[in-house]
Amino acid sequence: MDDPQMALYGIKVMLNNGFKESEDLFNEYKNRSPLMSAGASFVQFLHALMTFEEDQLQEAAAALKQTERQCTHNQDGLLKAFTNRLMQRTVHESAVLLENRLQKQVIIADCQLYQAVLTFVNQELSGYVRGGWILRRAWKIYEKTYIEIKNLHDRRVFASKRGQSGAFEHKQDSLTRTVSAPALMHLDLDEVPSQEVLGRLMGAISFGYGIFQLCISLMPPNVLRLIQYLGFEGDRDLGLRSLVVASKSTDMKAPLASLALLWYHTVVRPFFSLDGGNVEGGVMEALSILHEKKEMYPNSALFLFFHGRVLRLQCKVVKSLVAYNKALTAAKDQREIQLICLYEIGWCNLLQLKWSEAKVAFVRLKEESRWSRCYYAYLAAVCLGALGQSEESYQVFCSIPGLVKRKNNQIEIFVAKRAERVIAGELPLSEDEAVLLGLELLFLWNALSTCSQDELHIIETELSKQTQERLMPLAQLLQGAVYTCLRAYSKAIQHYEQCLQHFNTSKEDVYIQAFALYELGVLLARNKETAPKGKALLLHAKTNLKDYDFENRLTVRIHAGLRRLQHVEPDSQTVLQAQTCQIHTMQ
Repeated sequence: MDDPQMALYGIKVMLNNGFKESEDLFNEYKNRSPLMSAGASFVQFLHALMTFEEDQLQEAAAALKQTERQCTHNQDGLLKAFTNRLMQRTVHESAVLLENRLQKQVIIADCQLYQAVLTFVNQELSGYVRGGWILRRAWKIYEKTYIEIKNLHDRRVFASKRGQSGAFEHKQDSLTRTVSAPALMHLDLDEVPSQEVLGRLMGAISFGYGIFQLCISLMPPNVLRLIQYLGFEGDRDLGLRSLVVASKSTDMKAPLASLALLWYHTVVRPFFSLDGGNVEGGVMEALSILHEKKEMYPNSALFLFFHGRVLRLQCKVVKSLVAYNKALTAAKDQREIQLICLYEIGWCNLLQLKWSEAKVAFVRLKEESRWSRCYYAYLAAVCLGALGQSEESYQVFCSIPGLVKRKNNQIEIFVAKRAERVIAGELPLSEDEAVLLGLELLFLWNALSTCSQDELHIIETELSKQTQERLMPLAQLLQGAVYTCLRAYSKAIQHYEQCLQHFNTSKEDVYIQAFALYELGVLLARNKETAPKGKALLLHAKTNLKDYDFENRLTVRIHAGLRRLQHVEPDSQTVLQAQTCQIHTMQ
């Protein structure tokens, strides 16, 4: 078994619940070749992404840097390639040397890409800036290597069809339009790696490039401006097509490309509202991938996890819980996957307002997970409060400020502020108020749209119990979101307007105002007559509201909404009303 076959085998073992066996395999052979080292560092990278734990993130970053150093050590440069020709290398040796050089370039670009992803996970502006510079380095390598591999691959295909080397003219695509023809085109065809090898290398580079494009396309607009200044921009469709190419290759990252596509269709698309209010936008694509891979990965915890995600997007929460529990059982020796399954189980119970079952999941996460214990503590405290266990809830709230680890993390900032208001007595928690805070999280995580009709009506009943004036803006925002999910758009618009009117006198929780403007703008944009007013509200939220909770998250959604309204002229009167928060009926 050669290294590419062994690396692919190791990844397949990992995805079939053999994380330990896969890790042992890669670690045993990681010094044998850069490819096996890349496999070892990628396993660590995947562990870190699943847990978001600080020590795992640091270990993954160190492993990626070590793999990169291994590739750059004795890197075959142009001088060495020229020397090899003078030494009369055989054509086979020349082809192998070229394959190794291209493989190393792909691995270096991948390592830099993964390091950039690790800097993005905290959603901090400083991380976005650092990650942007790393991405720029990766992009330069991807750009150069892609055109080399693509043209060599196309040349092989051309020769196989014509039965001869023939005259070949390389063609550029949207990725390589700025790069000149590579010097490798002067090589004799016998010195070029085989079509099979080049097909694998095309899959290898297409995986990293696809992830690269998706990462860029999902950046907040302010970061996108910086990235464009650095000389590149994301093309989401091209990124997805590249991942499809990678998923059908024989490279070790082929099954990982399938997982990346599942992640995009079941997590990214609904979370960032890339399809507007249609959370099922990626369901068909995800189901197709799951069906295709079912025979190869029948009991894979990760594929079962994504099956649970699909069922949740289909508003089949009970069946989703079954899938997550199957994944939890399948992952009995994989702590990281157990934790992400446990998290989803807690959320499914929250969607059904099963506070006791949700509490069990979040308390366990608080004790076992090393990522954002203050967040899990907050979820547990809310569940306890909703169960009427006010004293226990208060004690957990009091522990939250001491659990904050990252002062610039959006989630930790938010839960810490909420906890401090409870501790100070500014927000004494009755059962109804604790329920409101729980429903607030469902809204912020864009999870209400995955509730069934019956579940939404129960949530609406809970929200109607809210009577405290200071909590009415939040209650009105959430009621608007519920009615949006129920497709009772007139009622939804009414509640969003009432939410905004409360901000004539109240300036706290500015994020509520920002999200209400966004939700109202998106609803108005559905109708051709009111679309100009909707766009005006989106522009107001984008340009005039700053420094509120989850700003980066919302700006990505606003950006996606404005892209759908590129040819609509905003209504000037609505802009004026929005600037003074005088939002009147706009139906």
